[in-house]
Amino acid sequence: YNIFYGGFATRKGDLEACRQLATPLKKEMLRQYEEQKERYEEELAAWENTPKASRGKAPKEPVRKSPLIAANSSASAIYRQLDANGGSGAMYETEGDTLTNMLMKSEYGDYSDLLRKAHHHELCSMIRVSDKIFIEIEKPRLAVLLTCTGSQLPLLLPPSNVANGLASRFLFYALPDSKVEFRNVFKKSDRAVEDHYQEMGQRVLALHEALLLRKDHPIQFMLSTEQQERFLQMFNAILQEQFY
Repeated sequence: YNIFYGGFATRKGDLEACRQLATPLKKEMLRQYEEQKERYEEELAAWENTPKASRGKAPKEPVRKSPLIAANSSASAIYRQLDANGGSGAMYETEGDTLTNMLMKSEYGDYSDLLRKAHHHELCSMIRVSDKIFIEIEKPRLAVLLTCTGSQLPLLLPPSNVANGLASRFLFYALPDSKVEFRNVFKKSDRAVEDHYQEMGQRVLALHEALLLRKDHPIQFMLSTEQQERFLQMFNAILQEQFY
């Protein structure tokens, strides 16, 4: 989980273009869903026209997948989308308030526990008897990227979210404001930055499809012995500094 924060004119808005990395994959998922939906409706019509005595099981309606999960969702909707995606997804918001507002709605929107569990790929489950919902995600794989101003951080991560461990799940990147300048909104470019990221998104789509083929034997990255020692030394020093 990552939070980019900074003051005015630190160009946080440029990170909006990163959303285009998921556009090709999102379009491909939508195309597959529409094909499945059309086939489902044909099979359902045929099933309904079959005499009841000889009917088999009703065809199962497909679920719509999306690589991006909106933070402005109820806890139930987050669970449903993660489940539809096979346990994976990315939450990307350019205003930290979007997530803050949902975490404050304890009646239906607060999914702080889901964020904390998913960070460590712990089992996430939900049962709703009234809606006949049973969802169990064994190893959720959720990524979160937020941008906000420094003043939004205390609202997003108040003492309660520090004490329960949510804040410790995030990496914080402070955008430097040493060179604050008004962006030239009239500057012309031969190529929009969004186009560049959509092109990169095609590579992300190819990578996604390649990793799906390795689902039964995923790639595992390991730190070398030297890197492990440096890792432990650095974070032990940080922990000691913060604790004492």
